Amino acid sequence: MSTITIRKTFKLAGVAVDVTSFTLSVIRADTGAVVAAAGTAMTHAGTGLYEYAFTAPAANLTYTISYTIIYAGQTLVLPDTYTDTSTESIALPDLTGDDLVDTLNSLIIQRLQVAREGPKPSYSLHGHKVDWTQYLDYLDKRIMALRKEIAMTTPLEEVGYGF
Repeated sequence: MSTITIRKTFKLAGVAVDVTSFTLSVIRADTGAVVAAAGTAMTHAGTGLYEYAFTAPAANLTYTISYTIIYAGQTLVLPDTYTDTSTESIALPDLTGDDLVDTLNSLIIQRLQVAREGPKPSYSLHGHKVDWTQYLDYLDKRIMALRKEIAMTTPLEEVGYGF
C-alpha cells in the first residue's frame, strides 16, 4: 500500500501565510469509511504550507476531502476530491482565501475553453492523467464548490418595505 501525502499552501494576495488552524477530513468515496476524522490537524511544513500523510487502504481509490481553515477569526471550509492513481505524493492546488470570485471566474473560463476545444488524449490533473470527461467533471465540481463557498461568505441582506 502506498502513502498519500496531501500538501496545501494557503495564500493571501499571492503570498503564503500561516493560518491559526488547518484541519481536514478524508473519506473513502466508495465505502464512506473515514480515513481521517473531521478536525484532523495538518502538519505545518513551512510558511503557509500544510501537509497530511496517510497510508492508502487500497490502490486506485477516490477520496472526498474537506479542509477547514481558520485565519484572522474567519473559518473557510473547502471541499475537494482526489483519486489515487499512483504511489507518488500529490500536491493539490493552492487555496486562496481572498479571491474566491476571481478563482471561480477563471475556472468557468477554463471549463468553457476545454469544452470548445473538444477532447484531447489526456489531461494532467494534480500530476495524474485523466480523460476529457474526468477533467470536465473535476472542473464542474470545483465550480460548484466555489459557488457554494461564495454563497456562504456573502452577507445576507433582507430588504423590507413599509407602507
